[in-house]
Amino acid sequence: MIISNKYKIHSSGPAAVVSVSESWLRPGASVSLNCTVTAPSAGWIFHWYRAVPHSKSFTYERLPGASVGPEHNSFSLQGLNHSAAFVCRATRGSPAFFSEYSDPSFVWSEATASCLSL
Repeated sequence: MIISNKYKIHSSGPAAVVSVSESWLRPGASVSLNCTVTAPSAGWIFHWYRAVPHSKSFTYERLPGASVGPEHNSFSLQGLNHSAAFVCRATRGSPAFFSEYSDPSFVWSEATASCLSL
């Protein structure tokens, strides 16, 4: 999906939806990410990204080791010390058919929150 100031333009591909196990974490905690696709079927390969704020949108940085094969739609991150946003995307088939990127899902770290209150 592309969002502009006036219009939302939707593509015809299935949407990915990411959820997090916890939204507020203590420094160094772990979080599990889960991705689902609105067009359920077997064979999806899931990819995970950190959403980095850029101007009025995000850019996506692939998480290391974060392509997970079919039927494994979860990914765990260990030792988070900063607030972050995550997105997922799924692919299947050859040539690859891509889902849309999910909307970002945010994880807030108590360490970042205490820095913001200074």
